[in-house]
Parts: sequence; structure tokens; C-alpha cells
Amino acid sequence: MQTQILPAIRMPRTTENYTYSIPLELHKKIKIGQIVEINLRNKLVQGLVTKIEKEQKKTKYKLKKINKILYPEILITKQQIKLIDFMFDYYLSAKSISLKSILPNIPKKYKKINKYKNKKQKLILVPEIELIDKAISELKLDEKKVIKIHSKISKIKFFKNYLDILNNKEKIIIGTKISVLLPFSNLNEIIIYDKSNWNHKQSDINPRFDARIIAEWLAKKHKCKIKLKNKIKKLKNNNKISIINLKSERLKGNYSFLSEKLIKKIKNNLDKKNKIFIFHNRKGLANYIFCEKCNYVFKCPECGLSMAYHTEDRKLHCHSCNYKNEIDPFCPKCQSSEIKFKGQGIEKIKTELKKEFSNAKIQIFDKQIKGSLPTPLASNGVEMTKINILISTEFAINKLDFSKFNLIAFTNFDQLLYHPDFRTNKRAFNIFHKISSQTAKADIILQTSDMKNFVIQGIAKNKPELFYKTELENCKTFNYPPFIKLIKLSFQDVSEKSVINKTKKSALQIKENFKNIEVLGPLENHPKKIRNKFKYNIILKTALNFQIKKLLKLIPNDFVVDVDPEKI
Repeated sequence: MQTQILPAIRMPRTTENYTYSIPLELHKKIKIGQIVEINLRNKLVQGLVTKIEKEQKKTKYKLKKINKILYPEILITKQQIKLIDFMFDYYLSAKSISLKSILPNIPKKYKKINKYKNKKQKLILVPEIELIDKAISELKLDEKKVIKIHSKISKIKFFKNYLDILNNKEKIIIGTKISVLLPFSNLNEIIIYDKSNWNHKQSDINPRFDARIIAEWLAKKHKCKIKLKNKIKKLKNNNKISIINLKSERLKGNYSFLSEKLIKKIKNNLDKKNKIFIFHNRKGLANYIFCEKCNYVFKCPECGLSMAYHTEDRKLHCHSCNYKNEIDPFCPKCQSSEIKFKGQGIEKIKTELKKEFSNAKIQIFDKQIKGSLPTPLASNGVEMTKINILISTEFAINKLDFSKFNLIAFTNFDQLLYHPDFRTNKRAFNIFHKISSQTAKADIILQTSDMKNFVIQGIAKNKPELFYKTELENCKTFNYPPFIKLIKLSFQDVSEKSVINKTKKSALQIKENFKNIEVLGPLENHPKKIRNKFKYNIILKTALNFQIKKLLKLIPNDFVVDVDPEKI
């Protein structure tokens, strides 16, 4: 007997199954879906049994034997094997890498779990770990009867949960994007929280899959419906939103981030001992440090972006790659001591608020702080009862209970609007609604320099439909999703010249072979440099029904393929 084995290690995307011989003592034990140990290129690796052939076929070379079965029962279901095939067809994701993502770590010691009655399973998909407990509370679920799935669970706990789902022990599974890869046996319902949230897409590592797409695939296979939670709706109180024109403030000589109206509102709420939330989407004290004498800019040596200064550790931080360094008191270029700080981060906002409201207790909330806020405002951390004003970035979304605040202010909404990406407007609109829709009592102040922007107008008039109509028209005009499919091809190397040449060559080959594909690039990535490697992208605009497998021979194995990218 012989078997087809898919290795569970990083392999080229063109890799198919390997053929191995089955030792006589394992003939009656081996099953499709089991995990076995094999010798591949002089290394012992795990592999999935995808096919068993009773007849030994003639081969040019002597077949290696599988070493042993690592777990007696089937760990990967037939449906998961089909899912691996689907992820290759849709995302051009190497089957071996998809298997590696699906496969739990098998501990040395384990207990065999018996199968339970054929219960109907429910999957609740959330974009972030912090939303798991919130969803359990909202849906009034018994936490003891819920299986939680996310990346921070220990390997042993994950394996136990995996077996419980495989053997149908519990019927409610709630988790982040990795939960769509689980071995469901009788899925009856899928609930997706915050479907527009970009965290449903795995964008930083392979396989770059979208949990929402996989959820739709699962729904078809199990013939079950998908329900959506937290749709964007009109705010209940039309009068609670105030839009402040920052240009008018500057004409009056006010260059502070505090408009006259915002100052009055903060004072009134402090007098009433109400809690205030300030949204400012820039970290640190200043995000632009330069030499006034020679105009040298302090940039990250690894990715080339300007660095921000943080007072808590008195270091320069790169918010792209997390590089940190001590700040030099003298300019590295001209040795001048005329170092200047520009660009207000949340630490600068705190300083300015402290000057204006000296008696107020003001706190910054971001991942630089050890711990976070306690319930009911958030999960754990600084004592919120002692705080009057809380300042944060979009880091706070899904971590705070905004219903506890009486005033919510966006210091400069334009920070969210002007980014070189086609989904920027949608993200800005969603961020506003994620915060504002949680409260029925708060006054909301939104400060902007672009009163005519259609995102601002949709918010000001409390008409989500106005925003979506304009957004769809723009996407149709400029040929973006949902009217076409986007594919991003990325390549990086220590030599910028090598990256440009290789991406140029691939872009030309695709243009020559597919006249109906719009090819953009090569384009510099932002940031251009990541961990000392230059990165360039090719953007493909294809028909919605385009099969990416047609590009397989034209895309080098060292290119990263991202179908339906969240950012371009």
C-alpha cells in the first residue's frame, strides 16, 4: 500500500502531495485525515494523509516509508481538506502553508475524546480578541458552554478545544479569524460581528485569507445562514453631533487643537464630574523630529519612515516596524543642537489639556501602557474611576465601553481621511460609527478642516446612505472593489535594484499574457523598507470571476500573493 502525503511545512505554492509507502504494520490503522511523521529532505516533519492507494504503483525511485502515525484518530476532516484546496484556488495559497495554519500542535501526552451526539454547532466570528467576551455578554451565552478560539490560547488548550469541536462536544464556538479553519461537523449558524472590520483579513502572514470569505464558503457547504451583528445605523439623537471648522478657528487666531466650543464642553462636563474621551490618532509626543539648521529628519534606519518621540521612555519610536532608539542631542548630519519636535501626538495632547484644565485627572490609553482599563470601561488596567479625561487612538476601539462617556471629541478627523489607500474613507466612517453608536447620551464633537468632504457630510447629516452612495460611485469610477477583484503581488530584497527589476519583469509578463487585466506597478510599498529589505508591489485589477490559478506560472515563488488586500 502507498499513500499521498501533504507536508505541514513551508513549501513552494506549486508543491503537491508526496508519495510514501505504508509499512505493513500500519495497513489496518492508517486513515485519510490522520497526521503522520515522514522523512522529507533528511528532516522529520508532520504530514497529512490525503489519499490511500491499496495497490503499490511502479515508481522510478524507491519510495520512503512513513515513520509513524502521530495521533490515532482523524484530525483533519474531509471538509478541511477541501478547504485547503479552496484556499489554493482562491488565494493561490500554498497547500502546505494552509495545512500548517489549520493543524493544531499535537502534544506528546493526550487523552482520547469520544464522539458526542450529532449536536448543531454555531460559529460566532469576531474581528478582535477583545470582542469575544463582549459578544458572549451581548448574546447572553453561558460561558461554560462556549469554546473560545484565538491566537493567545496555549497550544495544549487549543488542541483540547480543537478535539472538542471535532467530536462535537460543545455547540457554540466563538473566536477570531482562525476559527473559520476549525473541523466543524454540523455547522448550523454563523454570526459575523462587525463585518466591515479589516481585522477579519489576515494580511501580515501566509495564508492571507479573509475569514468572511471562508465563512461564506462554510455556509454553502453546511447549507446554513450567515447573520450580521453591529450594522451601521443612523444615530438616535440627530442633535448631539457638532462639526467644528478648524479653518475658522485659525482665522480667529486659535491654532490649538482645542476649539472654543470644545473648551466650553470640556469645562461643563468637568464641572458635572462627567467622563470625557478624546480621540487623537497619532502616538507619542511628536511624530516629526528634525534639525532646524540643516533640515535633517530623524528616520527609522530599517524602514525609512520619520520617527516619533515618546516621553515615557524618552526614545524615538518607529510606528511601522517598532524599532526604538535613543535620541541624539546633536544632529547626526551637521552636529547642531537645534533639534525641533513637530506633529502633535497623544502625549502632546495630554500636555496641552493639562495646561488648560490643570485640576483634571488626564490619562493616555494605548498599548505602550502596561495593562489597560477595568470593566465596565474595558478589560483591565488603570483605575478609570480616578480619571476625568481619557485620550486614545483607534487602539481604544473594541476595548472601551463608550457608553460611559458624556463627551466624545475627535481632535482632527482629517488624520483618518488622508491616506494613500482606496479604503481610507470607509475606514474613517466606520471608526466614527464604532465609537459614536455605543452611546445615546454623549455629546460628540468632530473637528475638521474639510467641511465639504462627503464623509464629514454623511456624519453631519446623520445619513450613512449619503456616504455609501458617494463611496460606491467613486469605486465604480476609479475601478475598485466591489466592482472588480484586486490582487497584490509583493516582493522584497536587500537590493532595491533587484526588487525593481524582478517586479518589472513579472508585471510585463502578466500584461503580455492577459490583455484584460489592468496592471499597476511596480509601486513602492509604504513603508518602502521593512527590516532592511526594500519592498515593491504590483497591483492587478481583474474581473470578479477571474481564476488566479491562471497566473500560477507567471508569479515567482518568492512573491507574496494577497487576494482582496485590505491596503494597497
